[in-house]
Amino acid sequence: MPIINNVFIGNGKKVVVIGGGMAGLSAAYYMSRRGAGIELLEREKTVGGFCRSSIKNDKYILEYGPQYFYSIDTQIMKLARELSIDSLSESSRIDPNKRYIYDQGKFYKLPTSPFKMFTSSPLSILEKIRLAMEPFIKSKSTGMETVADFSKRRFGSGVLENIVGPVLSARFAGDPLCLEARAAVPELVDAELEEKSLLKKVGAFIPKIPEDGLLSFKWGMGTITARLEEEMRQKIMKGVFADAILSGGDGRYAVSINVSARELAADVVIIAVSAREAARLLMELSPEIVTPLMEIQYAPVVVVHAAFKKKEMTRAFDGMGFVATRNSGLELMGLVNSSGCFESRVRGQEEVMYCAIYGGAMDPGFIDKSDDEIKPVFMTDIDKALGISAEPSFFHVRRWPEAIPQYTPGHLERIAGIKRHLKKIPGIFLAGNYFSGTSLAGVLEHSRSVVDEATFFLKS
Repeated sequence: MPIINNVFIGNGKKVVVIGGGMAGLSAAYYMSRRGAGIELLEREKTVGGFCRSSIKNDKYILEYGPQYFYSIDTQIMKLARELSIDSLSESSRIDPNKRYIYDQGKFYKLPTSPFKMFTSSPLSILEKIRLAMEPFIKSKSTGMETVADFSKRRFGSGVLENIVGPVLSARFAGDPLCLEARAAVPELVDAELEEKSLLKKVGAFIPKIPEDGLLSFKWGMGTITARLEEEMRQKIMKGVFADAILSGGDGRYAVSINVSARELAADVVIIAVSAREAARLLMELSPEIVTPLMEIQYAPVVVVHAAFKKKEMTRAFDGMGFVATRNSGLELMGLVNSSGCFESRVRGQEEVMYCAIYGGAMDPGFIDKSDDEIKPVFMTDIDKALGISAEPSFFHVRRWPEAIPQYTPGHLERIAGIKRHLKKIPGIFLAGNYFSGTSLAGVLEHSRSVVDEATFFLKS
């Protein structure tokens, strides 16, 4: 599929986008820029999906999803310029390479080079000796090998438990035992297939970030989705969801919605919701696509924000954040130093604010805890890790039951099957983070490719 730029489709073509998260908003925006008539349906009363920020008490800016992005994320930077919000970006005040692994009372810098794997990581002497044998490992990944099996085979169990596992908990909120290596860590699998030492690929797996390369926006990451909503406000239908997608004849589709039994005619339908919801919508048009979509699982995540008075803290944390090993003694998966990184996150200089992430595939039941049950867990964790025992001046919990898709064994085959089935229903396209990466940049990149495919379809 060639990349199509500066192509004007014309308003005679109608595109219905289902889902108002980042994937749906960006796809609708890009299609609108090419002249298509757009109607975007969002079930909730607000758009943005997980890329959403909130101002609380006229003082705290909370991030419910992505906390930041990197200057090398060209898709985000390009969209920010198009939306004229690049001037609202702000760089982290903390060196972004001050990222740590927490293990049993100690912090270790995330290793961004082979040398640092041996000198500044939570690996024991024996685990480092096993790691040093990696260049001599000649076996190759086969089939649907999990990240856990791949990592143990190449690096040993120490690297899996103390480095790979914690890093992937931040990316996928996932369990290495249940993630497909080819889908979750393709840079490592590809290096092995090329018969290269994987130690040299540490920088690809845990990249070193330029000192000014960690960015956000003064009003939070939700600035992007807020501006997309502003651009598309005449074309968004909030509180409206699609009941079904039916063949409408003449190669068009009829999208049945929950408002006055209406149907929206469409030349193209872009479905940008969870895989399970997409399966429901496509049940009539493509029964065979339902199974692979339904097999895509999601991990629940709980996002906790807490602020503390500086005068009540015994010591400061100078890192941008940390991830915790499975045997760390903490229940959280990771923590971001929100106000330390970005000045705008807390108004005034008297407080600091942290954002902790709980749950995930390894602790899915955490989401069922009440706020009153979560708070003491958080307080125990923050006391152990940062020595903070003071009562928080602000505390907030946000739950995401289906937060991050899990690239379980067979994921790439499922995606390939979904794409084959889509070819049988021309004019229907799927977008979302279960395709090509869970990061914000990955979602935007996939949305652009979907728009290119839809444009090619409408112009052919």
